[in-house]
Amino acid sequence: MALVKKPESNHLISDSNHLKSITSEAKAFIHGASEEVTGGKARRKKVPVLLRIDSDLLQEIDQAAKELGLKRAAFIVSCAARRIKKQKETGAAT
Repeated sequence: MALVKKPESNHLISDSNHLKSITSEAKAFIHGASEEVTGGKARRKKVPVLLRIDSDLLQEIDQAAKELGLKRAAFIVSCAARRIKKQKETGAAT
């Protein structure tokens, strides 16, 4: 088990205007990530994952997801995907 210092702020959920700007992008990603279409048949690609999240951060996640009309898991997946995409584009682990 790794011990990690709690981040002082979560840049992915701290700016509600930024969150609103990713709504359509997040929904498109989530829709595309849910299925891989091969030969007209859909194949599920999701894997269940257990996360332990600080209760205060979880409340912020839930509020941000609600504002975007997303479920908690969809919000977390879209934020992670956006972060990974940004990291690949910049080539930096920020």
